[in-house]
Amino acid sequence: MRYFILAFLLIGLISCGNKNSEKIVPQENTDFFTLEGIIKEYANSPFSLYGFYGFKVQPVDSGMTGNRGELSVHLPKELEPGLYRLELHSSYRQGEVASPVYLDFVFNMESIQFETTYNHLFDSLKIIQSKENRGFYEFLHKQDLHDRKMNVLRQFLFNYPEQDNIYRKISRQVQRKRNRHANFTENFIKKNQALLFSKIICLHQDPRVPDNFPEFKVMEYRRDHFFVNTDFNNLFLLRTPYLTEKVLNYISLFRNPELEEEDQEEEYIKAIDTVMRKASVNNQVFFVLAEYLVNGFESLHLHPVSEYITSQYILGGPCDVENIPANLMAKASDIQKLATGLPAPDFSFTTPAGKEFHLYEISSEYTLLIFWTTTCPHCTDMMHRLKTIADEFRQKNPGYFSVLAVSIDTDKETWKNYVKKHELDFIHSAEFKGWETPVARLYNIHATPMLFLLDRDKNIVLKPNRLRSLERYLQRYVP
Repeated sequence: MRYFILAFLLIGLISCGNKNSEKIVPQENTDFFTLEGIIKEYANSPFSLYGFYGFKVQPVDSGMTGNRGELSVHLPKELEPGLYRLELHSSYRQGEVASPVYLDFVFNMESIQFETTYNHLFDSLKIIQSKENRGFYEFLHKQDLHDRKMNVLRQFLFNYPEQDNIYRKISRQVQRKRNRHANFTENFIKKNQALLFSKIICLHQDPRVPDNFPEFKVMEYRRDHFFVNTDFNNLFLLRTPYLTEKVLNYISLFRNPELEEEDQEEEYIKAIDTVMRKASVNNQVFFVLAEYLVNGFESLHLHPVSEYITSQYILGGPCDVENIPANLMAKASDIQKLATGLPAPDFSFTTPAGKEFHLYEISSEYTLLIFWTTTCPHCTDMMHRLKTIADEFRQKNPGYFSVLAVSIDTDKETWKNYVKKHELDFIHSAEFKGWETPVARLYNIHATPMLFLLDRDKNIVLKPNRLRSLERYLQRYVP
């Protein structure tokens, strides 16, 4: 719910009518619909219109507002129904770097007209024409009001003694308000079930927890009923940002900061199994969510999880390989080539001393291959700690653990001075070609730091995302 709730909090109280608003003359045309509006205090300024497909944003149109802040965008009849985001470039107006602000509109084969004021973009929004968006923002108004009331009551309960009668009264009041809002939402969806915006509202319905349900079982209940209102067969939801956000929020229910890394990964895998099983009703939805999850866990360096997804649901999954999108297939293949248990790709390099070396020539029982750069603060922090770890193992068991540090730097002097200053006495490879460094491309390196722990035979035994994981592994297996 994080994305959806944030949208609600930003939007504020919304009115659907204004007798004094400037009249916008609709543009009649049988070939396209229009998105027309006036944004006061945003004259002669840029805007962009984007659509969504899964987790990807797609540009639709862009332009400049007129002297009164007016804009008009043609929406061709071939345009897919979905959620479209009108983004305003606040940094352009103010001459400083700032995050864009935006309005979201549901497009369902009808023209849309609106009016608002830039400095109160959401609060002052009036939907002049569009049955979809009038209903959509009517619900957002109710949801925002409900959320603000509930936040106050929850804050009170958080700080008030549970043994007090007032606590119990407020607790019952919270339950009643939650039930009343749930009833309102269900009725609103039924009333508007022919309109697309109701699918968005339905997607974000929280499971209704029974009255007097034991608190210690609430999390389990939410997990079990989280997708009860989610139609994974509805392609319209792919053209909004909300389906992937729903999945992200579900997976977050499995996060437990008290777990060790391996146990946490197992919890995420449980969540993924549920998501992929439900998504299997539709190939398009299945592939979008598979790519979203793979990219997400790869970016978090939770490689065992992304490897699990690719092996279980893409390369070895229930889908016909021929139907898998080419970009997803390529991503899965790259991940599997570097999967734990497989031999690391060999490569040659020249050390700063001019000696030519092959990865497989390193004779240590364990070799840590780390890709790093001096311009990455996280890398430099890690390298300082890594030096301490390497020194400790050298003292305990010389020749048992080696570090091969592959630099992604482009400036030789900066790299050379840094290595010398911090006495990073590792095996080094540095070609100063940045991301075009051949070995970086061989290992599909798109971000740093990236670590591979190899055994004596140069099989990948671990791809730690933190040095704590590396230390735990070495302490377990190194004499």
